[in-house]
Amino acid sequence: RPLGQERALARLERMAAAGKPGSDGHGMPHAMLFAGPGGVGKYPAALWWARLLKCAHRAECDPPCPDCTRIGAGSHADVAVLAPEEPGKAIGIDEVRELIRLMSLKCVGRGPRIAIVREAHELTHEAQSAFLKLLEEPPGSAVIVLVTENPAGLLQTVRSRCQTLRFGGVPVDDIASVLVAAGRDPDAARRAAELAMG
Repeated sequence: RPLGQERALARLERMAAAGKPGSDGHGMPHAMLFAGPGGVGKYPAALWWARLLKCAHRAECDPPCPDCTRIGAGSHADVAVLAPEEPGKAIGIDEVRELIRLMSLKCVGRGPRIAIVREAHELTHEAQSAFLKLLEEPPGSAVIVLVTENPAGLLQTVRSRCQTLRFGGVPVDDIASVLVAAGRDPDAARRAAELAMG
């Protein structure tokens, strides 16, 4: 469970409890936009939510079940992740078309088919236009998550079809606790956490 984003995670838990996505406005939204500064846990939260939606134990399995293990390893058949091949590189229309094809396939396991787009602001305008088709007509109970630190880099037509979930900076105490757990001196961990600015 990602640290420091309890409000966002609580909202995702409520959505998961509401049931499968529906065009009638009930249940989970088909499309979410995870927006916030870089490095605050948006992508880990997207993977955590995928586990919550696919895991028979609601991501509370210990040790991790096969679904959670595959999602963590990036090899789950029902969870597709689209990201730039390298930092700063655009995501083109061909990658989006392949994602649309994958999302049209029947689910292998329980829960919805899930698409996560990392650095969604790197989608070219052409790719975003193609992506609109998926947002407007999502197949079955599909769930789509766009992760970005720059929502303004997305077309308004894309943003308007997503429910936005905002992520803020991670509290100093949470950052310090992670550093202390990793073996750092508590005072040095506290100073580093303060310098990290969330």
